[in-house]
Amino acid sequence: MNLFSEAIESDQLLDFVLGKDKYYIPDREYGGHWPFGSYKKYIEDYLSQNEQVFEMRFWVKVCNILDDEIDVNLFLEGLIGYLISYYYSEDPEVIRKRAESTPDFLIKKISEAICARKTSLENDKRNTGAEWHSKNGMWGPIIDNLKLIAERGGANFITNCML
Repeated sequence: MNLFSEAIESDQLLDFVLGKDKYYIPDREYGGHWPFGSYKKYIEDYLSQNEQVFEMRFWVKVCNILDDEIDVNLFLEGLIGYLISYYYSEDPEVIRKRAESTPDFLIKKISEAICARKTSLENDKRNTGAEWHSKNGMWGPIIDNLKLIAERGGANFITNCML
């Protein structure tokens, strides 16, 4: 079983997304956890065994994490880092399939979580690159990535509060 499947099975998805302990993949260029490296190493293999889409239990676990009073800002920033890779493919059919298989309740949940934390995300300067990449904290990079996902044909998480 690969580490992504294990994280889902053992309710360690939060640790996986944040790159804690055994889920940590170093970003040699900027430091910190590297979601793209983790995606390439673990999630691509998982997707190849699951018809190229996340299973419903993944999305449910994402919603459960968002319902908990954890550090949602870091979770959202990390999750979007994985979703940017998920909704990218050389094959437009894969992107379409992934977008169509993303549950509406999950799109709404993530959009609401981001909008509810707008001020907090704007003021949050933590994590790799936020201080030099965005004058408005985590908010800018998260919104830019969500726009890129939608432009590529992935799920559309953009709502009026993000425009």
